[in-house]
Amino acid sequence: MGWKTFMLRIEAPSPEEGYEILVERFTKSHGDRDTAGTIKTCEYGECKGSFPKYLLYNESKASAIIKGLDGGSEGVADFIDLGHTQWRIQHLMRELKRYTAKTFMKYAVCDDNGEILEPKEDYLFADKIPADEKAIEAMKAGITKVARVFRTQVVLSGNQEMSVYTWSAPQYRQTKEKPTRGITENSRVESLHQYIFFGKAKT
Repeated sequence: MGWKTFMLRIEAPSPEEGYEILVERFTKSHGDRDTAGTIKTCEYGECKGSFPKYLLYNESKASAIIKGLDGGSEGVADFIDLGHTQWRIQHLMRELKRYTAKTFMKYAVCDDNGEILEPKEDYLFADKIPADEKAIEAMKAGITKVARVFRTQVVLSGNQEMSVYTWSAPQYRQTKEKPTRGITENSRVESLHQYIFFGKAKT
């Protein structure tokens, strides 16, 4: 058993999310078993240096920091924040879905007036035997004085509307200040940073 140094770059809104993305990538490409020498064998570490804004010069500074730390710690994925790169913007989107009525043939347990006992979903069956058993159970429980079981056409879903909320595809802006144009209370604006994760992974 030994140790293999690694150095990985990721753009993310936070170092925690960046670490999770890298681990997930290795899981997809290597699987859960073949993790030797990868970041998956390392726990999330700490920041060893940070810069407010990404500049190409920051990379040489980061390399010097990593070299001074002898490539990093064993079993730990430390990181350096190379700085803000751009803004990621997403908007909350609403999609309205409509459903038409559907009817099914079911065995229903009804009272003496032919009304299905409530709650209806508990008294509708695809087969007659469980419907008969439920009718006997309802009689014993005093839910109804007379229980009738017969096959009938039931509307299980009528005309309905359902709202589905999702985040839009991300847009990116490379502006100095946080974007405000076109931003509403239903928008998400994230500052993306470049991170370098480094350390020594168990082989």
